[in-house]
Amino acid sequence: MSIEWTIDPALDAREGFVEFEGLRTWYAIVGDAAVEEANGLAPLLLLHGGPGACHDYLESMAAVAATGRRVVFYDQQGCGNSDQPDDPGRWTVDYFVHEVDAVRRQLGLERCHILGQSWGGMLLMEYLTGRPSGVVSATIASSPASMPGWMEETGRQR
Repeated sequence: MSIEWTIDPALDAREGFVEFEGLRTWYAIVGDAAVEEANGLAPLLLLHGGPGACHDYLESMAAVAATGRRVVFYDQQGCGNSDQPDDPGRWTVDYFVHEVDAVRRQLGLERCHILGQSWGGMLLMEYLTGRPSGVVSATIASSPASMPGWMEETGRQR
């Protein structure tokens, strides 16, 4: 597998998988950790929307790496390049909150900024209720304000 970025190919990028609940969660990191550390910066972790979407519509955020900060993408399980088990019992908010923890831990993101877009913003709000350490800042973009309200409305529309 190789990353086919729609942005500056000169940016340093690597990809791989972390393990979560016996499955693989795909990630990509754009930017240089040494440059980031030398500048006293923390990486930016992106939480994509969906559920069911993947990282690709956020790829323009890779341009942030040109400022000296790494940008970390990942596809939540069931999405994009990550494993896609046929097990609806896994798909709970808590499951995805724990996946964020696993990604941070396995990629060594002790300190990071986190941006969540749409469903990713709701996921970020839920994640923050657990008071995780090392979150430098949180940005919520184009996201409903209430997880219960969103779940009720999506259930109603089925």
